[in-house]
Amino acid sequence: MTIRTFAPIIVALSLCAGSANAATISYLVEALATTSTNNVSTIDQQTVTEPGRTLDAPISLQLNANTADSSSTTTLSVNGQTGEIKLGTNDGAKQFAADEADASGEVSVRIRETFTAIGTGMVSFSAAIDGILSQNHDPQGTFNFALFEADLVVSLLGTGTMTDGLNISTASQQGGGAVTIDVDDVLETTFQVTNGATFAFDLYVRAASNMSTSAANLITEGGANFLNTVKISATAGPGMTLTASDPSFLAGTPPPQIPLPGGLPLLAGGLGLLILRRNRMAH
Repeated sequence: MTIRTFAPIIVALSLCAGSANAATISYLVEALATTSTNNVSTIDQQTVTEPGRTLDAPISLQLNANTADSSSTTTLSVNGQTGEIKLGTNDGAKQFAADEADASGEVSVRIRETFTAIGTGMVSFSAAIDGILSQNHDPQGTFNFALFEADLVVSLLGTGTMTDGLNISTASQQGGGAVTIDVDDVLETTFQVTNGATFAFDLYVRAASNMSTSAANLITEGGANFLNTVKISATAGPGMTLTASDPSFLAGTPPPQIPLPGGLPLLAGGLGLLILRRNRMAH
């Protein structure tokens, strides 16, 4: 079990209209299902890729890939006004008549925006993460996994870059067994700034999973469920405001609640848990 705590954030939110620019988004949503019988493979692959566009309206996607013995469902929903990102994968494979079955899904998204601080004091950018990773294992040793990763990068013009990252995954172990990981975390960067400071905001999140089977009469299933959700916040201290270049970005986000003393714990247990966290300040 790993327990991590975070210091309270005491800030007040005030976003006001900026220029007529817009936040930008890029994403990949993919679902893949494969069944192999007598050395003949049946493949169903569904992919949607967006290399870059303005986040001027909510986005909602769901892809389904299916074969006789495998299925994959991937989901992405983004609302720039509320700062909510919902993403998830759900994969399953069984082997009855098939020689081998495999299902995999991936959803990744990157959001970029710029902000300007009005006033002097503390400003904070954060992404609150709530999700579940789950899988069971092929006792023959087939590699199955479910993972989630996120990177928050905020650059303050003329000062430096603050980053916060999270990488959590299940890892397959020969001999079978099940893994469930409850992910409850907050990525955060905080700056002491003077009036007119400009920030470049960059958030990347990814959920992926793969479930395979190569043993008779076996079913494997699992996924990365972050549909409840990744929540972006931009906050400023008393008497300050943060101006987004897109006047609608985070406009519908209420002020975040102040965490209770002791912070927000991440409770994670189970076989094959890997947690990497990075915090650094580069000038």
